[in-house]
Amino acid sequence: MSRLTKTKRTVIPCVGLLLLLSLLSCCNGKEKPGASSRFTIGVGRDLYFGPSSPIFLHGSLNVWEGLTGLDHRLEVRPLLAVNWEAQKDGRLWVFHLRKDVSFHDGEPLNAEVVVKNIERMRNPRFDLYGVYRNVKSVAVVDQFSVSFLLHTPDPVFPSRLSYFGSPMFSLKSFDYKGNIKEPLGTGPFMLKGHRKGESITLVRNERYYLGIPMLKEIVYKYIPNPSTRVSALKAGEIDAIVDIGGILPEQVPLLDRDGDIEIFKQEVATTHYLLFNTRRLPFSSQGLRQAVSRTVDREEMVQTIFGGYALPAREFFSPLAQVWMSKATKLFEGSAIAERPTENTSKHSQKVILVVNAGLAKRWPYRPVSEVIQAHLRDIGINAEINMLEMGAWKDALKRGNFDISLCPYTLMTGDPDFFFSWWMHSKGQLNVDRGIGYQNPVADDLIEEARSEMNPERRKETYDQLQEIIARDLPLTPLFHDVAIYACKKRVQGLRLDAFFRPCLGETWIKIH
Repeated sequence: MSRLTKTKRTVIPCVGLLLLLSLLSCCNGKEKPGASSRFTIGVGRDLYFGPSSPIFLHGSLNVWEGLTGLDHRLEVRPLLAVNWEAQKDGRLWVFHLRKDVSFHDGEPLNAEVVVKNIERMRNPRFDLYGVYRNVKSVAVVDQFSVSFLLHTPDPVFPSRLSYFGSPMFSLKSFDYKGNIKEPLGTGPFMLKGHRKGESITLVRNERYYLGIPMLKEIVYKYIPNPSTRVSALKAGEIDAIVDIGGILPEQVPLLDRDGDIEIFKQEVATTHYLLFNTRRLPFSSQGLRQAVSRTVDREEMVQTIFGGYALPAREFFSPLAQVWMSKATKLFEGSAIAERPTENTSKHSQKVILVVNAGLAKRWPYRPVSEVIQAHLRDIGINAEINMLEMGAWKDALKRGNFDISLCPYTLMTGDPDFFFSWWMHSKGQLNVDRGIGYQNPVADDLIEEARSEMNPERRKETYDQLQEIIARDLPLTPLFHDVAIYACKKRVQGLRLDAFFRPCLGETWIKIH
């Protein structure tokens, strides 16, 4: 019998006892006797972003933290802010900070520092998710309280500030342009060194407010080739592979035969989509988009390609956000009578271009997924040519509209439907535009803008139900599967877990020394 940890649509919390502590950098504890001082992780993507990035390093490195976090149900919880309240009908939000937090350089976290961090993040160059477009001003209330005055009410503003929404750094981190010279965060680990395209080395934060981490040093090795990554784990060159897309489903049997390796899986907030170019034929046809969506057998795809390490998508965004699920989304595959090509022979079949990001295909089985889609499309008279492109060329092809269909992952980072609808469904949504979908629906635009500022939860839910009915009918994109991250480590590694945003809980990880 496989030793793989089995879960069904459940999420393993980072720490077992307190949800609050699980969010606070996945918590920390006392150092285990005999624990190893060095822990090496292999990842398939470079987690170093550099000085001009708003965060310098990916959040999974546990170097910096935000004001709020999300739990395994994607609901907002305290992090560097302990609580908050809305005033003036949702136009004013006041956040109260923890009083025992210091940055890696010893400087304290207080309201003045938070305000200056937020003012930096309001620069469009750093506000990649548009968190602060609705912020009119931010101000110090007292030493440990900060207020945000908004242009319009925002019922989920604390969720927008979660994780990547409000990274906090010591003011000594920045140069005069706001670029990060050194990422002096509040997290349990600090940056020690970086070798471009090779590795990132971290050391533990001895003054971390939740206690000293168990590991003294962590090395992230960038290993882009999936086979090389797995070989490195088997050979003991690394202790773990921990990231979304770090292990491909077909590699699980190989790892599972190794008696020295433990394998885990974790449902995360990422969904993978089939995108349609609605600006040109043939997928300007709503009916044909519906036909394609109904033709693709998601159950078969998950079983044959993923071996069950994914969930067939019957919802438009992560089902972890259970409160926002709509009955309409579970019926989207049969939501309307679809048009089908009148001629269904290879001689007269319609030809389309399916572009695939070659970089993403190293982290997910996008090639076999594309081939399954290609076969299903052939059944309804569509001949799909698969075109593999590197990241830059893929982005350019989509933005210019030089494609018919494509594959793309997306993570519901705030846990709120607006993060999906405003980006993918609004006519001016950044991903609707940048990914070349070109969807236009004035009714949907109005509903998205209405829901964004609706403070009544019931009315807001009703509006999102309407939007899900519209997108189930129009299908500018269709969900294929929800991600289940596979990660693995040597058996001597203890306490290693992922959260719903594939962030490893490094503060609770330790290594047995035999």
